[in-house]
Amino acid sequence: MASLGNDLATLRKERELSVQDVYDITKIPIYIIQSIEDDSIFKQIDENTTYVRNYVRSYSRALGIEEAKIVKALNQIQEENYQGGLIETEQQTDSADSSTQEEKGPEAEQASSEAKDSNSSAINGNNSVQTRHLSKNEWEWVNVGRREPKPAAEKTSSKTQFAALIILILILTGAGLYFYFKYHQGVNTPSNTTHHPAMTSNRPQQHPAGADTTDTLRNRQITKSLPDTLQISIYAVRGKLNPVRVYTDINKKFTPYWVPKGDSLHLRFVDSVQIQAIDQYNLMQLIFYGHTIKNYQQKYYDKKSNMVRLNRAVFEKHPEWYPPANK
Repeated sequence: MASLGNDLATLRKERELSVQDVYDITKIPIYIIQSIEDDSIFKQIDENTTYVRNYVRSYSRALGIEEAKIVKALNQIQEENYQGGLIETEQQTDSADSSTQEEKGPEAEQASSEAKDSNSSAINGNNSVQTRHLSKNEWEWVNVGRREPKPAAEKTSSKTQFAALIILILILTGAGLYFYFKYHQGVNTPSNTTHHPAMTSNRPQQHPAGADTTDTLRNRQITKSLPDTLQISIYAVRGKLNPVRVYTDINKKFTPYWVPKGDSLHLRFVDSVQIQAIDQYNLMQLIFYGHTIKNYQQKYYDKKSNMVRLNRAVFEKHPEWYPPANK
């Protein structure tokens, strides 16, 4: 079965070029050159037609194959009708070139020899000197990754665009920082966050038995039912919370909060609240209308979601936790 890749490899060897030489000329990765010569690249020609055809055309230009011949061969490959013949046509072209060279005489032969020697030295290590002038198409595909010198006006335009991009990035960064700090200041405003002094100063004073506690309980009127909107506080008693994530049925999304040590975060909800503070539960207390919820992690921690889940039913079981009635 005719093989375009095998024909190209044969022509490369006839021209005494190695795979590395083709890479040096075209900058096509070596593994792609190998896939061309073993025909594996043509399995993708229907899916990546443009890339495959351009790689093969660039390869063939490095061998000096005429554009029309390789395009014809690629068309036959796509039609699954490649019958070979590329080697024969190239050999005929080479023979014709040799006959023309002989007719031109010794001077033309010497010039051709010098040109070959110059190209050979460029391939074998003197890559800093290019003796072969490339066409526009060859420049686009043979010298992949290289750029033509830009006119001064184009360079100025590029600098202007780059400067505009930098300014835009700075503006967006400044705006992002502004809204970030504004958001967190809003979270920690006096209405939401309360600073607590040292924990010892928040402990209730000890009273003699029967002194003021009876009067306090007698004077305090407890509501008979919970209000429609409830409030729970997260008190960072032993360290800063970085962050604690909270979901309430009012916000209906998880929101991160950074709570400094000694501050409280007040959260409002209707029926349920979920608190996630991975490896930080020992640093905080949960307070419901002034009542510390003891052992909340043991009682209400959900291992599957790794968070504390509380709902209205929990608080309805403790009438002593109800907020004081408004007078």
